[in-house]
Amino acid sequence: MKFDIILLLIFTTSFGLYGQECDCHKNIELLQQKIEDNQASYQHQVVEQKRKDDYILFKTDINSKAKKIINKKECIGLVSSYLSFFRDEHSFISYMDNYTPQPNIVVKSKRKRSDETTSFEGLWYFQDGSFSINVIPVKTNFGDWIAVINENKSKSWKKGQLKIEFYKNQNGTINCIYWRQNLIPKTLNVTYSDSYLQIGRNLVFYRQKPEEQANSNATQNLYFESLSEKTNYLRIPSFDLSFKNKIDSLIIKNRVAITSKENLIIDLRNNGGGGFDAFQPLLPYVLDTNVTENPYYGSVWVSNENFAYYDRTKYEYTETKQDSIDELKYVEFLKANIGRFTPIKSSTDTIQLEKNSPVKHCNNV
Repeated sequence: MKFDIILLLIFTTSFGLYGQECDCHKNIELLQQKIEDNQASYQHQVVEQKRKDDYILFKTDINSKAKKIINKKECIGLVSSYLSFFRDEHSFISYMDNYTPQPNIVVKSKRKRSDETTSFEGLWYFQDGSFSINVIPVKTNFGDWIAVINENKSKSWKKGQLKIEFYKNQNGTINCIYWRQNLIPKTLNVTYSDSYLQIGRNLVFYRQKPEEQANSNATQNLYFESLSEKTNYLRIPSFDLSFKNKIDSLIIKNRVAITSKENLIIDLRNNGGGGFDAFQPLLPYVLDTNVTENPYYGSVWVSNENFAYYDRTKYEYTETKQDSIDELKYVEFLKANIGRFTPIKSSTDTIQLEKNSPVKHCNNV
């Protein structure tokens, strides 16, 4: 794992955009320079993995779109799209000074005969039934389709407001800018069929209302059940950290049942992965040894700006003399590695195994 010292807060102190209009191209270029100089994910995913050609092509497309944008909200959406190149949750968008972009109202769609059609157009219901969207063909600075609110039970969104902007990548795949509840955008990949529309790992929409397709959607839910006298079944659709508390509760609640039977089927079909903390509760039941490698060791990218930031903030959380001594040592360690990643130091953890854990088998499906 490689990470940054600085958590980049876009559109805060580093990139303040005031008023409803902005020089989007200028701001995007400033952001790109910050990323290329200071971001660990750029050094690792672009430089070390030799993806500069892919990055330059992507960056050129972003800059071309930025030149057409004068509205701050659209520019924020473009920043989200740019950051999606780096699979890095350390880079995110936040607002300050009580700024929140205004939601757009889309009156109607306009389609020309030559416009491309797609099977994901039309009405979709969110997985929990809280709202529905209508995907319609509307050309924007990003792409050819958008989703507007059709109905929203919470009343936080109004009918016709822009919720999602879809665009096609050069390789034919589809991404979208998803405007969340606080109108902070997140750029996510899109997959779909005739019956479902999936955005990212956890956002799923269906053609039918949730109550109508609840039985057919059982594999998408997190649950535990007994299959027979010898076998239990555990379905985990994702290890995203948003599922962590639910996974913890489910395993704690069913601990006795899990250890009382010989077999446990853990269904991970279509599970896109996630964070270590989310699957850690399973380890006592599936590991053969109580010693496991700690996944949290990391390597820091020490740019001049990152080092300067750490040096001037080194005493912010110190409470004792020893804390101050340790911070000074760490500053010297970083100083010796300016312009490169710090050396990786791995470590191990000890986990208490369940005494009566199920028999271990692994089948690829």
